[in-house]
Amino acid sequence: MLVFFAYEQGASLNLTLLSYVPNPAGVNLSNLWGYIDEFGNEYALVGRTDGFAIYKLTPPSNPQLVFYQADVNSSWREVKVWKDRAYVVTEGGGGLAIVDLTPLPQSTNLTYTKKNVINQAHTLFIDSSGYLYIFGSYSQNANGGVIIFNLNPDPDNPQLMGVFNQYYVHDGYVRGDTLWGALIYDGPVAVIDVSNKSNPVLLTTFPTPGLASHNTWLSQTQPILYATDETSNGKVSIWDVSNIMAPVMKATTNPPVSTGSIVHNVYWVQGDFIVASHYTDGVAIWDVTYPDIPALVGYYDTSPFSGGGYNGCWGVFPYFPSGIIIASDIEQGLYVLQPSYQKASYLKGYVCDAATNSPLSGVTVEILNTSFSTTTGSSGNYSIGLLLNGFYNLRFSRPGYTTQVINNVQLTPGNLTTLNVCLVPSSPASAYISVKDVANQMPISNAGVYLTNGVDTYTGTTDASGNYSLNNIPSGTYTLVTGKWGFITKCTTVVVSSPSSSITIHLNQGYYDDFIFDFGWSTTGNATSGNWIRDIPHGTYYNGMTINPDADAQGDCNGYAYVTGNSGVQAGDDDIDNGYVSLISPPIPASYIKSLKKPFVSYYFWFVDAGGYTSPNDSLITGFIDGTNYIVIDRVG
Repeated sequence: MLVFFAYEQGASLNLTLLSYVPNPAGVNLSNLWGYIDEFGNEYALVGRTDGFAIYKLTPPSNPQLVFYQADVNSSWREVKVWKDRAYVVTEGGGGLAIVDLTPLPQSTNLTYTKKNVINQAHTLFIDSSGYLYIFGSYSQNANGGVIIFNLNPDPDNPQLMGVFNQYYVHDGYVRGDTLWGALIYDGPVAVIDVSNKSNPVLLTTFPTPGLASHNTWLSQTQPILYATDETSNGKVSIWDVSNIMAPVMKATTNPPVSTGSIVHNVYWVQGDFIVASHYTDGVAIWDVTYPDIPALVGYYDTSPFSGGGYNGCWGVFPYFPSGIIIASDIEQGLYVLQPSYQKASYLKGYVCDAATNSPLSGVTVEILNTSFSTTTGSSGNYSIGLLLNGFYNLRFSRPGYTTQVINNVQLTPGNLTTLNVCLVPSSPASAYISVKDVANQMPISNAGVYLTNGVDTYTGTTDASGNYSLNNIPSGTYTLVTGKWGFITKCTTVVVSSPSSSITIHLNQGYYDDFIFDFGWSTTGNATSGNWIRDIPHGTYYNGMTINPDADAQGDCNGYAYVTGNSGVQAGDDDIDNGYVSLISPPIPASYIKSLKKPFVSYYFWFVDAGGYTSPNDSLITGFIDGTNYIVIDRVG
């Protein structure tokens, strides 16, 4: 069972819709860029599955199609501008397209020329010196790496300079002599010295959090790099690159609207903002004045889709002199948006244990009467950026400590407020847990015990007398889970009070498993990938479809399930290849089954058979086995 957070298309914050051009029937959009002619007219240059289009955006409330060129059909089309030329690449093949934009606005009779300097490519970038970098191409002896051209001698006839072939490079950003390449399939960002265009040299690589780096962009005011991970719940990671040989990650963003959404492209904007296309979440804006505290200050949801998947907003362009932003939604069309770049207020501090002065992790920091909250990390530090202005009361709480409220803390846009707090420990307590069979009141030995207050977790098993004890734990409210194979696992809320609390749990007989405990299921198989593992599921998606949900079934005592693969980066990492995998429970006595008036088995499952290069032909089969005979009771696929 999977639950999505649903949001209405068009949900927005500090981004206003000025106009919208829907897609023609059967056409999807890919990336886009902007162009400004000598009279200040602004244009959207849009990649489509069926070709390339230009819209005049002056005025932005009434976009007008002024040029269209049919081209090879492809889901990928990328465009960048150098002076009065647009350069367009696609993975569909056919060469590099060059569009002469100089006739605009007097004439829309533009020259669209295909050059065979490459066959196909995924993306491109043009630096301030007029060097064109082609990424993800298998032309000019490149193996998906980088091909470098000089546009200065003749912008209509790019001059080949060199090739970087050490990695497949998906996209990149160049400033000066350094290229920051996104190695999506290998995972990290590559730092490449391109001072000698005929012989680019790899300097180092560093891994992004999602190990699926898609694009990179540099700040103009700080030595800060922004990188995106094109994966489930993908984030923008923010890096201090003062030392390019050893970048340091400062922070990551969260999806702006819906859980699990994937970020695509990010760009830095004057004033220390970043603007990103965020697939099912549309366009998002963060204030990154403080690189370690990115603050979401704007979004516009272009897509009716939500959660993970590669639907929604592909590209965004935030560099028009008028300040407008254009965005290409794959399924919906071209959006023209008016942003309001508002500065956030910033709050950070340190929380310690008042008795020991040691850092205190897991402290919930809440700004009362708002929806804003955060949690301290292992170093006791917390930080948050938010759109608030005025005086607020802050509450600091953690199980095992006395809650503290700090009143009248002033937050002002553009400023950082520092607030350090030490919490007083509450009195320690002991917990004595007894687990019994509800039918006969007999103690249950070797029963699993899981006790957590959301910060501290304790696990163990009962002794021969069915008892389990804990000493010197924080008093407070806990979730207690007890279970054993042959009994129904039970979740309950208990209060552990100082100095001690005795808790008795009764379990009903039966066979149940939500996998919070390891009851000894066995796994077998001969597949080359996708074996069963007991884990918390990681979400993966394929063509907008959920392949592996990002959560277990509702109603379980915990988030564990048995899943295949579960790497959580690409859908293909979780699939079962070249064979079968089996998951077998511990034995259920035949005598128990015979004692039931109407025996049955129920379970939650998630199964997808899609993708690949052949017709889907896989199955999920459930049955009973007695050591010799196998009886199928259900088959999916």
